[in-house]
Amino acid sequence: MKSNSKKLAKKNEHIVKSMISDFNYNVINQKEIIELLYSVRKVYGFTNYRLVDFIEYIEDICNVEEVSSVNERMSVIPLYAKPKADIYDLAAASSRSSYFSFYTAITIHGLTLQLPKHIYMTNERNSYIKYDNTLKQEAIDTAFSKKPRQTTNIRTIQNYKLHLINGQSNNRLGVVPFRNCYFVTDVERTILDSVARPFYSGGVTQVLEAIINAKNVIDVDKLVYYYNQMHYIYPYHQALGFYLEKAGYEKQALVPFLKMKQVHKFYLTYNMRFTEFDPRWNLFYPRGF
Repeated sequence: MKSNSKKLAKKNEHIVKSMISDFNYNVINQKEIIELLYSVRKVYGFTNYRLVDFIEYIEDICNVEEVSSVNERMSVIPLYAKPKADIYDLAAASSRSSYFSFYTAITIHGLTLQLPKHIYMTNERNSYIKYDNTLKQEAIDTAFSKKPRQTTNIRTIQNYKLHLINGQSNNRLGVVPFRNCYFVTDVERTILDSVARPFYSGGVTQVLEAIINAKNVIDVDKLVYYYNQMHYIYPYHQALGFYLEKAGYEKQALVPFLKMKQVHKFYLTYNMRFTEFDPRWNLFYPRGF
């Protein structure tokens, strides 16, 4: 009986190979490997396969490699990578609903020469959460005098840190396809996100570098439109205008942001020890920046 089953498996091996090669992604996650197993069990010769048998089989026959993803609780979450898989494939397998963002989007768009070992992905909440947008200067001062709150949902994959960020719902504004099966924020959305959360984008120096490198590709009208659609509580237009001016953008690009109200003094980033002040943008920034 076992011999007959092996013969059938060998005969129908091409079917299983095709299932793996035709799978949408270069990395298969836990949920997907189980779904594939259910499909494989319909093939003669594989009807009695257990999950462990199936994993062993595709590792041997399809050159699939098991890669460990370790979360913040040190729990190991296995991923199953095809030969051509890279860190983007591995990261995307950890959250199919997320898109690449922040420093990773900066890298994908070629706006930095750095090769960061941190990968950032954003998963939007299902609905928009309204916050009290009544700002007081004292509250801004207090918030930006401290370290920012950051995601604790971090996984280690190979020698990379994957940061899974739970973001505000913006109906995936400015999110575009990447490699046909993934998504990434476009240049304008990436710049906005990075200005608002520089600690996810390598810090203010790297944000400035990205804005300088985006000069020939960025659509300022789209940037303004996105900004108005994002409904920020804090006046990030003051920081954005400051960056654009420092990056050498033409005066015309600064006008829309100069026209926006500057009711409060604002900060380029959090927890700055020594600061200077730019009266044009009503903004504190790191000394020497």
